[in-house]
Amino acid sequence: MRLQLISFAAALAWLTALAAVAATAHADSVLATIAGFETKKATRTVSLVLNGRVVETKQADVPESGRAGVEFLSLEVPYGRNKGEVRIDSADTLTADDTFYFSVERADPKKALFVQDAPGSRGLLYFKAALDASGQSAFEIDPVTVEQSANLNPSKYAFVVLNDIPAVPAGFESALHEYVRGGGSVLVTLGVKSAGRTKVPVTGEAIAGSKYNGREGERFQSVASLDSSHPSILKDDRWEDVKFYHTVRVTPSGSRVAAKLSDETPLVLDRQIGEGHVLVFASTFDNLENDFPIHASFVPFIEQTARYLGRVDAGPSSTMVGQFAELRDSKEKGAALDVVDPKGERALSLDEATKAQNIQFTTAGFYDIRRPNGRNELVAVNADRRESDLTPVTQESLTLWQNTATGIANAGGGPAEANNRPVSLWWYVMIIVLLLAVAESLLGNRHLSVDKEAA
Repeated sequence: MRLQLISFAAALAWLTALAAVAATAHADSVLATIAGFETKKATRTVSLVLNGRVVETKQADVPESGRAGVEFLSLEVPYGRNKGEVRIDSADTLTADDTFYFSVERADPKKALFVQDAPGSRGLLYFKAALDASGQSAFEIDPVTVEQSANLNPSKYAFVVLNDIPAVPAGFESALHEYVRGGGSVLVTLGVKSAGRTKVPVTGEAIAGSKYNGREGERFQSVASLDSSHPSILKDDRWEDVKFYHTVRVTPSGSRVAAKLSDETPLVLDRQIGEGHVLVFASTFDNLENDFPIHASFVPFIEQTARYLGRVDAGPSSTMVGQFAELRDSKEKGAALDVVDPKGERALSLDEATKAQNIQFTTAGFYDIRRPNGRNELVAVNADRRESDLTPVTQESLTLWQNTATGIANAGGGPAEANNRPVSLWWYVMIIVLLLAVAESLLGNRHLSVDKEAA
């Protein structure tokens, strides 16, 4: 069983003493934190609600202007997408933040195919260890050899890994082409065994050879650039210390290069074919041609790559009212989709259902997004919990804000004085016009006098 959290973390609040509750859903539990803003000591009743039914209730003793935690261990939900709520008993008129919504999906682990040249490869060992270390239970790895893959149908797998294999059976590669065009994903690693190939499997991009960094020159290559916007790479990933001793040179032709080495060799390439993707890693995962698997950045890379290729969306920690969500990509233009808002009404008109690229969440609750590619999403939307803090702004902050707005620095905090007074320019303009008129008159008289003398 797998519990995939789609949306989590948020806050609830009560006022007479104001507090906020943050709820985080784990695989089998929900942790809520109640925090107070300028509040007195009080006891709050916290309830866990799943699909409209209260499943557990606990008491939380909140200290004065402090925090209290409550953990629910009964997150048993049926298969599919489920609506969850964490509620506190209302103690004020500010009821909008007494509930926090989250969405959780229960599904069986998906299978991923791992094709290797021989059983028990080191690449398989490190790949599975990285998924286990990340706590990623969404996939089960099914390892096979090249010979065993000849008669396999890849369509029953979430994604396929081709782990540095010298050749792919013709029938299986043809099936992979159809699989990717229909929306499947393939991860290809290239090492010594696949360096003799002339083309990358499935993508067909040219292989220009390989490079081994020996003792006579540069002993290794480092990562020079990372595209943090790519789903496989996190913004805070650090690959600078990873040493690459052997890499395969791929000539990109339509692929997106997500990572490059210091010698400009593409390291991570992403090629979209039809509705699917082929991700190429121009080295291996065996800790022989590089030392990537022993670095901290390896586990998040494998986790993010598996989620990306397997189409498992981790979802944001919290979605707030006013935020936007993308509804379709460029290839889905014109395809109809449906969005049901928290009131159970359609959020898009017939025209918007075929043209809208995104949607703004305007109401707290659950938005049911039914996308044209068949992926449905249950988005939990909550009010911004910062609005629950009703502590008045300090006079000092208010003064600084006023001075910033007017562009006048007033360190004493008193009323701003106008140092620059408006000056009327009409008087100076009249003087200039008068001077020009006098000059013109003098020049004209002088010219007439010269003409008379000449006559």
